[in-house]
Amino acid sequence: MTQYVNVSSEQFLRIEAPSPVRMVSKETVVVPVKLVNVGDKNLKSIKVTVRSNSSDISPSLGRTQFTELPPKASITTDLTLASHTL
Repeated sequence: MTQYVNVSSEQFLRIEAPSPVRMVSKETVVVPVKLVNVGDKNLKSIKVTVRSNSSDISPSLGRTQFTELPPKASITTDLTLASHTL
C-alpha cells in the first residue's frame, strides 16, 4: 500500500507499507511503515498520526515525530495494529 500526501505544492511525502496485511481475532500485528521524501527539498517537523475506521482495531505508531527528512531519503516507523475481537 502506498499513499501520497501533499505537503506543499512542491514537496511530497510517500508512505509505503507492505500489502496486504492480514490479522485474525485477538492478534497484534506490527507493520513497518516507510516515509519517503520524493521531492527535492528538506521536509521538516513531520508529525504522523494514525486512526482506525473500526472500533475493533487499535492502531499505534512507534514514532510519530521526525525533525527532518532530506530529499530522496526515507525513515521507518512501526505501525502496531491490535484486534480486540474475542
